[in-house]
Amino acid sequence: MVIKEYNSLDEVLTKGIKELLLEEPSNFGSIHGMNGYIQDLFITTKTLDCSIDLGSYLYTRNKWSQLLKLYVDKDELVNFANILKTSKSYSQTFYFKQKSRAVGHGNGSCLISMVVTRPNRNQKFNRAVIMYRTTVLTKQFVCDLVLLNKLATYLNENTDGQCAITEGALYTPWASMHAFQLALYCKNFKVNPKKYSDNFLCCKATKWIEEYFSGERVTKFKSFDRLIRYHNEGALPSIPIESLKIF
Repeated sequence: MVIKEYNSLDEVLTKGIKELLLEEPSNFGSIHGMNGYIQDLFITTKTLDCSIDLGSYLYTRNKWSQLLKLYVDKDELVNFANILKTSKSYSQTFYFKQKSRAVGHGNGSCLISMVVTRPNRNQKFNRAVIMYRTTVLTKQFVCDLVLLNKLATYLNENTDGQCAITEGALYTPWASMHAFQLALYCKNFKVNPKKYSDNFLCCKATKWIEEYFSGERVTKFKSFDRLIRYHNEGALPSIPIESLKIF
């Protein structure tokens, strides 16, 4: 198991990706193509301080709305908040909406649940833990950090003083990093791929920057071409976290 500790959700990005990628490459259980994979990653954060601007990761407000529609049932969240008002348990679980599945189709939803905990029954719930099936650290994970912040804020404000969630954690049995996304967001992650030519993913990211971002080559993936265009043109507006809501 890979265990990482940080002071805030912001620090998870500004330090975490770089540490996993460069300082401890042995954490990658396998590397295939443009992806590196880490098994059993557990991240803790002392605070839920978060100033992530999703626009700088090429998200849109519609994407945020789609995330909420996909994973957060509003009625269930309201019911969960009501349960916490009178709960005598040490922990309670909020389950994210799950995709319907059939044999041979689909791997299941990436987000599974959020567990809130407290030291004893006489204290407020002070910690929220996100449980995954899997996540992509260089893209979807960024939005999940914002989601954790927003869910904790909602519970703190709507449980009649029974929640004071200031700590967080995220656990995934399977996490990945993508070289193309590393190339797109290397400045955000405080990583200069060109400085680490002996790192496999950095080497791949450098190739994307030098060849594809310059227009020298065109990818066969239309979605990647669109992201490269947005990245080069700076076409997406800022989406400050203060402007995002759960409801």
